Amino acid sequence: LTNSRVRQTIERNNVDRIGVETARRTVLQNLTQAWSQLTASRANIGSSDTQVRAARIAAEGTRQEQQVGLRTTIDVLNAEQELRAAELAQVSARHDEYIAAASVLAQMGHLEASYLTPNVPHYDPKSNFGKLRITWGWTPWEEPIAIVDSVFTPKPVEKPAPTPVSASK
Repeated sequence: LTNSRVRQTIERNNVDRIGVETARRTVLQNLTQAWSQLTASRANIGSSDTQVRAARIAAEGTRQEQQVGLRTTIDVLNAEQELRAAELAQVSARHDEYIAAASVLAQMGHLEASYLTPNVPHYDPKSNFGKLRITWGWTPWEEPIAIVDSVFTPKPVEKPAPTPVSASK
């Protein structure tokens, strides 16, 4: 009977080790994916910035050509639409980078206000709970329950004050 308990305990220990290793690998895989998304989104920001610069130059050139009669109003509108699409892609790339950075922080366990804004005072639920004033009457049974609770709550026992010991005995 003892040998079977030892084997059972060893197997439970092995199951726990496998569970810990599985969790470690899952966290590592998620962090690797989040980091890959972050690097890809940062590269995408660079290409979208270049795309916006090129679209601005093209739109300005189209406007100038329209002023001298070489382009139509439709051409100018199309160039403006391409510029707006490039700007939208740029904003989307910045959004993706922000989300990927938040995902990396979350996988590392640092997506908390104390890590993101260390110099700003943060909400402390324990200290704020102590400041709350209990108000009666929002439900009809709170006050009777509080009275019953106060009857059965043990009162703190006051210890007698220590008597001074005289040195002249």
